[in-house]
Amino acid sequence: MTRTLRGKVAVAGVGETTYFKHGQSPHSEFKLALQAILAACEDAGIDPRRIDGFASYSNDRNDPSRLAAALGLPALRFSNLNWGGGGGGGSAAVGNAAAAVACGIANCVVVFRALAQGQFQRFGAAPPGGTASGEAALNAPYGVMSPAQRYAMRAMRFLHENKIADSAQRAIALASYRHAQSNPRAVMHGRPLTAEAYDASRWIVEPWRLFDCCQENDGAAALIIVPAEQAKDFRQTPAYLLADEPGRAWLLYRRRGERLSHQGESAGAVGQAAAQHLGRQPRGMLYARPRTAGRSGPPVARPVDRASARRRSLDGDLRPDGDAGLEHDPRHGGDVMSYLPSGLPIPVPESDALDKPYWDATRRGEVLVQRCKKCSTFQWGPEWICHKCLSFEVDWHKVSGRGRIYSWERPWHPVHPALKGHGPYIVVLVELPDAGNVRMLGNLLGDPKQEVRIGAEVQAVFEPHDGAKPPFTLVQWKLA
Repeated sequence: MTRTLRGKVAVAGVGETTYFKHGQSPHSEFKLALQAILAACEDAGIDPRRIDGFASYSNDRNDPSRLAAALGLPALRFSNLNWGGGGGGGSAAVGNAAAAVACGIANCVVVFRALAQGQFQRFGAAPPGGTASGEAALNAPYGVMSPAQRYAMRAMRFLHENKIADSAQRAIALASYRHAQSNPRAVMHGRPLTAEAYDASRWIVEPWRLFDCCQENDGAAALIIVPAEQAKDFRQTPAYLLADEPGRAWLLYRRRGERLSHQGESAGAVGQAAAQHLGRQPRGMLYARPRTAGRSGPPVARPVDRASARRRSLDGDLRPDGDAGLEHDPRHGGDVMSYLPSGLPIPVPESDALDKPYWDATRRGEVLVQRCKKCSTFQWGPEWICHKCLSFEVDWHKVSGRGRIYSWERPWHPVHPALKGHGPYIVVLVELPDAGNVRMLGNLLGDPKQEVRIGAEVQAVFEPHDGAKPPFTLVQWKLA
């Protein structure tokens, strides 16, 4: 017997609030959620008190128990949240609600999401200062914080592997805006986009321009999920759910695109899925010394010589040789490097000390990667268990610091207060051949406007921040 959701549940109603520019909603997130839920009930023609479940995603802040109390629900049989993620999490929330209805846990589940960025933080921006641990410590100090920045690497790799021209992204943006002209509820209704306007728009993070990115609006929306056999009793023509894909991007990302097979699934199917996912993605050690003031304090403006020439303007203020934001540390016989300004999150080990060996090693000028003692599989980022054989015998292995660029991005739009006036900069995803081709993220030093070639050989550069509290060292990358 095949287990499936196909045709077992239906969407009976849809509700939306007015959409506002980010930060400009006059209502709280909780009020927006209530408005969308009531609008969905009105669309379906049902009493809101028939609701007995809630599902949401992307760490929505509206507690289902409070929603149930506010709406006067007689029972709350199901509540669920798809953790993390962005807009793609909406599909997972629908799937979770559908599963609850299909197996009889609940009979009328609302899938919702509400956002009021003025009440909290802007969704696509990062808070100033502070520290970062876990996954964030491997991204934020290098200037990778926003959703667009986190996915640009995958897009760049996809464009590279499939030889897709820039015109394809322009066509997608133009089609989206064209659809908006036939939808009076769309934020961009009455504001068509032309190819000329797209090409003239500013970069957000290469390969994406302004019109490739979402609008970051405030507002709320809700769907009502009911059993298929009851759908005909509602006001609107039902939309039956045929399938759902909650996504495996995080797990695949951790395993470089590899995943474990499901019971009864052939190795070929696993390889094909991994290849499809990857299509959607992204010699010696060098040392350098940070500027006079590290990230724990403001940078010091002072005249500099060639070895410490620093970038001062949005356009890079670069010489023909491409020097940018550099200071050489002769104590280590190293070379020059550029790095991001002070004020970005300081990386600290996780509270359970999982990644402490890695950060301690960077202070010694070493790169460590986890390796399973049982099956010898390398993995990154750090975890307590081997992703392949599930052994807890995971150790740390010193690697050479040589690698090649697997993907890259060039952020222009400052998503963090410390980055204002300091763009663009380059972030690379580096594949380590002597560590099972695991991939590690960092900045590519030198001219921030240089041409970046996927496959180019790079070597690790250590960037100590001795004056920070606590002190830390970043692993950066330089063309070999």
